[in-house]
Amino acid sequence: MSRFYLIDRQDKHDAPESVAIFPAVIPFVGETEAMSNDKPLRVYAKEKQAFHNQLVDPIAGLVTLSSHMDYDFSQLPLDEPVKDVQVGGIRGLFELALRLSNKEGLTLRDIGRLYAEGILLPHLVGTPTQIADQLEESFKNGEADGFIISAAYLPGAFEEFVEFVVPELQRRGLFRKEYTGKTLRDHLLVGKASLTPPVKQPEPVGI
Repeated sequence: MSRFYLIDRQDKHDAPESVAIFPAVIPFVGETEAMSNDKPLRVYAKEKQAFHNQLVDPIAGLVTLSSHMDYDFSQLPLDEPVKDVQVGGIRGLFELALRLSNKEGLTLRDIGRLYAEGILLPHLVGTPTQIADQLEESFKNGEADGFIISAAYLPGAFEEFVEFVVPELQRRGLFRKEYTGKTLRDHLLVGKASLTPPVKQPEPVGI
């Protein structure tokens, strides 16, 4: 999702640069040659992802989906396409599930499995360099101002990202080497807080 699309959907009076976008991703890092059992690091990372995905339970995913959507999906048939029902929770995630079901012919059970694998978040799979490449491309294309790293397993996923991916991002000048501010707002470079609402420009009057 681009910053300009977000502004178009929410408030046309806000400048695109005034909205910070931090998409969440789930990294699977191929750490070191020693851990890869003589296989390429990307192959090792894919095996790690595959093992993770084998452990998920579609029903557990649907329980989480029901919680996020404020709707009981247990009342719908598991092996049929997802129905467009009225949900009270995160509508954007449900619309994504609907699109996946319609486009790829996925059943509710399939969506439950995908949700259990990572709440429909993108998986970044590869070597530290390959994962840094994907993050850098998204950042430089204006698709994101930063990223929320979601762990597939704890505490290893965070430790691997910090040990192997962060140094590569720092080498490229894309990640700080020390903190210069004192607050989270300082770290995210989003400016000072204000309780004054922005001044909205009047809509142009047609001729």
